[in-house]
Amino acid sequence: MPEGNLPAALRTQTQALRASTARLKYWQQRLCRQIKGIDERLALLSGVDVTPGIHCVREIWRSDEALLPISCLDVSTAAGGLFASGSRADSFVLLQGAFDNVGWPEPLPLALPKNLGVKALTFVHSTCSFGVAAAGDSQVIIWRGSSCDDFGNFDDYDENKVITCSVGGTDPVCVLRSVSDHEIRGCGVLAAAAGCRISLWDIASLKTMHTLELAGSVIDFQLLAPHLVASLSVDREASEMYSSNHIQIWDLRQSASSRPACELLCQRCRCTEDVMLDVCQGAGSTWLAAAGGQCFEAWDMRIFRPLVSCEPVVPGPAAGHMASLALGPHKGGLVTIGLESVHNQQGYMILARLDQGQPMFQKLENSPSEVVNALRWLPEVLASKASSTDGAVLVA
Repeated sequence: MPEGNLPAALRTQTQALRASTARLKYWQQRLCRQIKGIDERLALLSGVDVTPGIHCVREIWRSDEALLPISCLDVSTAAGGLFASGSRADSFVLLQGAFDNVGWPEPLPLALPKNLGVKALTFVHSTCSFGVAAAGDSQVIIWRGSSCDDFGNFDDYDENKVITCSVGGTDPVCVLRSVSDHEIRGCGVLAAAAGCRISLWDIASLKTMHTLELAGSVIDFQLLAPHLVASLSVDREASEMYSSNHIQIWDLRQSASSRPACELLCQRCRCTEDVMLDVCQGAGSTWLAAAGGQCFEAWDMRIFRPLVSCEPVVPGPAAGHMASLALGPHKGGLVTIGLESVHNQQGYMILARLDQGQPMFQKLENSPSEVVNALRWLPEVLASKASSTDGAVLVA
């Protein structure tokens, strides 16, 4: 009997069955693609001492025997140490235990929809939840459970665990950050930058807390505290690019948070697409650093005082362009920079201390010869597991 001659109720049931069949076929095809991708990938963690007392933990992705460049990574102290990493050339966020953790024997892949490359990611913590957030377009995808144990048998398609937040507009998310204040119960903030906007959500409820509108496109930003944001942006239409050499500090506790509370002048760094920010806290101090091109600058954020403004010079290799930046609280503040040689496109890493006046950078002899695109200092509780006395750095 032709479908048009069926009773209305039966036609509705037939259409619903066809829709269900189409959805099942879609999920079947998607699962097959993901299983194939998982089988082709091997995540490797290796360690080496790059200088006395400093340990380097290296993470590499392999797919079809080719290296996939990791573009973003994060570290969590949960479950004895977890790493999350992503590549712009791949749609997977790889969640894995550090140092052969019990209970995390295999890397866990979490897939972004629409085969999007991973542009940004971060762990998200609160007193009642644990998760990973990542973005490949204007949507922020959050895989969340009540604790990290929920990820042991994680179902990527459980709608109760996968949450989507939108920054508004069509600009892709370029940076994701999160911060928790353990002294304030349940206080945690997730923030995303897209275009000229920074959106901030409460981690526990995922309700929008603030939206910062900047004059130019956001290049990078850092959360100095749940209520304090440092942003770097550039107005591509301004002839003098006024905002290109100012870091804006936003205090969200102020009623006039639509305007920055103050600005830090960069003496050397001029904002282009490759300028990076990083922040670290330790021993009662908070440091903020900017690096780009061949320049490095740092500030003491307790008193908003410039600490360093220089072009790092090390014996041996020719000057290189900065590709990655990481600050660590160890030994009064350590800075590590990954550089790309201007001549042969190989990479090397340099290290200096921030608490000794003008820093004396040294080349790390055992650092990777490839360009290091992402760096993170491990929290001290994890650095001790890497058998390091002065800190450990995660390299991708």
